[in-house]
Amino acid sequence: MHDNRLTCLVPTHNRPQFLRRLMSFFVEVQPQFLIRIIDSSEGSAATENRSIVDGVSHQLQVDYQNIVQPFYEKLSTGLASVTSPFVTMCADDDCLFPETVTRSVDFLEHEPTYESAMGHKALLNTTKKFWPGSLKVLKGYSIDSESVLDRCRLMATQWYSNFYAVYRTPTLLHNFRIVAANSSPKSLPQLPEMLMSQFSVLRGRAKVLPMMYSIWQRHETNWTNMVAKALQSQPELHYEQFRACLLEQMQLTGIDRAEAEHLIGDWYGHYRFPEMAKLKCRLSVGEQLSRSVRGFAERLEDFIRPDQVRHCRSVRSCDLAGCRSTWQAAVNVIRQFPQGIPKPASHLKRSA
Repeated sequence: MHDNRLTCLVPTHNRPQFLRRLMSFFVEVQPQFLIRIIDSSEGSAATENRSIVDGVSHQLQVDYQNIVQPFYEKLSTGLASVTSPFVTMCADDDCLFPETVTRSVDFLEHEPTYESAMGHKALLNTTKKFWPGSLKVLKGYSIDSESVLDRCRLMATQWYSNFYAVYRTPTLLHNFRIVAANSSPKSLPQLPEMLMSQFSVLRGRAKVLPMMYSIWQRHETNWTNMVAKALQSQPELHYEQFRACLLEQMQLTGIDRAEAEHLIGDWYGHYRFPEMAKLKCRLSVGEQLSRSVRGFAERLEDFIRPDQVRHCRSVRSCDLAGCRSTWQAAVNVIRQFPQGIPKPASHLKRSA
């Protein structure tokens, strides 16, 4: 039965191999919500992406839009056509868990003071052969203070990405339009995402449910590009644009200007110096040993104090409650096709 409460937007650009893999995963787990592909590819890549969508349209609620615009403008345009009250996004190289998405929608329907909801997100590094070391649950926690300033401060000091959470559609569209108007393709890639995370708690509270929500794969095209793009020109100009935008939005919610300026300067001021992103240091043997000991101590504390906020932790059995088969399907398809599924799509036909 189709769930008309939610639309899932999948932004993609010149990566049909990853879109093919995602569609293969969705065919297996059968989400009940509408999936809308927002493609900014041109030429043969666009033709291939459209063919992939057509190939699974008899098995999924899926449609296709070709919108050749920069990322945030593309998403703003795609969101403007969404008619469902709730919306989420899924990167073409991620795997999104339909069960937890539905639970997130259920939560938001009954909690009007919350603007976003999601579950835990796992990071899968296919270059690591050791199973426990290749799968980690990324940090995520609910932000439910009644104080807007406290919510913004917590998101700044213990940041996590809720970019792909479930949102109320008008809120997310409003946020994207502001970000699109205050950034450019040459902006530091971290700054628009920082704006989105801050906007999510400016508008309301943020919920993280105690179940698995998605798996994000670490690979070359989504990891090293962040560092490469961070070395764009005029970082001071992009930071000042970010600062002015966030300052204005914080003041609109009633936050004192001086407090807003202090928070932004303290926690985001370093983005004026993106060359720091390329600094790499070799760890000595002693430092490597020290890091290993710290890691063991953190895993032990993870077990003793499961609510402790950390950058990442090991996967627990309780994370997979109600979604174990989806988890297995996601891990299997990513491990089997770490670079996506190339043409011809024989695996997709078999899955179908």
